Amino acid sequence: MGTFRGEPVTDLVVVVPGILGSRLLKDGREVWGTTPRRLLVNLVTFGRFVKSALRIPADVDPSTVDDGVRADGLITGLTAIPGLIGMDFYDGLRDSLRRDLQLTDQQLCEFAYDWRLSCRVNGARLAAFLDEKVTRYRAGSGNTSARAVLVCHSMGGLVARWCVAKCDAASLVSKIVTIGTPHKGSMIALDAIANGVRLPREFGFDLTHLALSLPSLYELLPTYSCVGLDGAAPVKLDVPGVVDRVTALCPIDPGALTKRIESGLQFHSDLAATRTDVELICFRGAEQPTPVMATVNHTGLALSETIDGIRRGGDGVVPDDSGIPPHWMSTSAAKSAAGKHASMSNGKMLREELRVALRHAGRLMAPSSVVSARVPSVVETGASFDVEAHAVPDAQGRVPQLNLAVTVSPEVSDMTTPVTRPALRAGAGYRATLPTLPPGLYRVRIGKASPRAPEVEELDDWLVVTDKV
Repeated sequence: MGTFRGEPVTDLVVVVPGILGSRLLKDGREVWGTTPRRLLVNLVTFGRFVKSALRIPADVDPSTVDDGVRADGLITGLTAIPGLIGMDFYDGLRDSLRRDLQLTDQQLCEFAYDWRLSCRVNGARLAAFLDEKVTRYRAGSGNTSARAVLVCHSMGGLVARWCVAKCDAASLVSKIVTIGTPHKGSMIALDAIANGVRLPREFGFDLTHLALSLPSLYELLPTYSCVGLDGAAPVKLDVPGVVDRVTALCPIDPGALTKRIESGLQFHSDLAATRTDVELICFRGAEQPTPVMATVNHTGLALSETIDGIRRGGDGVVPDDSGIPPHWMSTSAAKSAAGKHASMSNGKMLREELRVALRHAGRLMAPSSVVSARVPSVVETGASFDVEAHAVPDAQGRVPQLNLAVTVSPEVSDMTTPVTRPALRAGAGYRATLPTLPPGLYRVRIGKASPRAPEVEELDDWLVVTDKV
C-alpha cells in the first residue's frame, strides 16, 4: 500500500457524540456516565435512578427544559440501555484523530450535549459552541480562515446538520463527517414507542415512560416507507392512519404521543428542506443484521430484517439506506463501515478511511475481511449462549475462509478474566458457545483466533447478564 501521508489538517476538529454519548450531571451529581459505580447502580437497580433523574415531565416545554441536568464531557467507557441502544467510548476515536491527523492540542475538542433534548436545541447550542471555539482557534493559530470539521457519531450527525442548515453556522464549518447517523431514522425508535423499553428488555424494569419523555427519541423515527399494516405494502409513518395504529399500542396518552411523533417527523422535513454547501461525508454500516421494517396487526408491532422480501443490512441499529441523507440518490456515495452501531467509530478500517478522507492521503493499511454477527443483548444468569458470525464476501464476491474466536470481557461484573471460545464452522457461518457468566455488563469481541490467522476487522458488541425479575 502507499505511504503518502497526505496534506496537513489546518481546521479545528470537533467530535460530536451520539445519543447516550455525553456524561450528564444533575445538580452536580452524575446521573449518566460510565464510572463503574454508576454502571453498577444502573444494572443492580434496573435503572430506577436513571429513570427518576432523567425523565422530562410531560407538562414541560421540551425547548426550554431546565431541570438541572448538564452535559459534562464525553463518555469514557461502554454504556447502554439494553433493548434501546448502547454506546461505546470515544477515547479511541479522539486518540486516533489526534495521531492520524497530527492535530495539536488546540485543534481537537469535543461537544458534549444533553442527548435527551431535541436536535433543534442541541444544534443551536452547537452553533454557539462553534462560534466561540472557531473564533478562539483562529486567534490562537493565526489561521484566520480556519473552520471546523465536525466528526459525528449516530444522532450527533443530525445535531450537526441542523446546526449548519438552520442555525447560521455554515460559515464556521468546512466538513461534516457522519458515522452511523440515522439520516432517515431507525426502527429502534419506533419499536420503543410501540413495544416499550425494559432494562433488560425481556424481563426487566420498565423504562418506557423515561424513553418516551425524551424529545430526541422522536427525531430518530424512520422517515422512509417501512410500516406494513395488516399485510399491506410498507408505507411511511405520516400516511393517514399509521400513527394512530402505532399510538394505540402504547400506554402513553395517544393525543400527546401523536404530537411528539409529528414533531419528530417535522424535524426531518425541515432539515431536508434546507441545503448547504458544507461538504458531507457519510460512513454507514451495511453488513450487520438490522431491523428495517415493522408489521402492525391485531397482535402488535413486530420488526423484520427484510423489506419487500429482500434482506437489508445496516449497523444493527441504522439500516444501510438510512445512513445517507434523503437527497442522496444512492448509498454508493457513502463509505462503508464494518462495525456494530455502538462501537463503529472505533473500527480500525473506519479510522483509516477518516485519515484518507480528511488528509487526502494514501492508504497505509490493506483491507481486512469483514464479519457480520448476532450477539444476544440480554442473557439470563445461569444460561450459556451462542454468538453467530458470517464472513462477508469481498469486492469480487469471494467468501473468505476465516479462523475466528469470540472473547467476552467484563465491563462491570464480579468476573475479572475474559473468556475466549473458538468460533467453529456451523453451516455457512461460524458459531461459538459461551459458558454461563455472573450478572453484569460485558463486551463481546469477534476477531481472529491467532496471530497467524487471516486478518479480520474486529467486531465489538455488548450484552447484559442478569437475574430474571
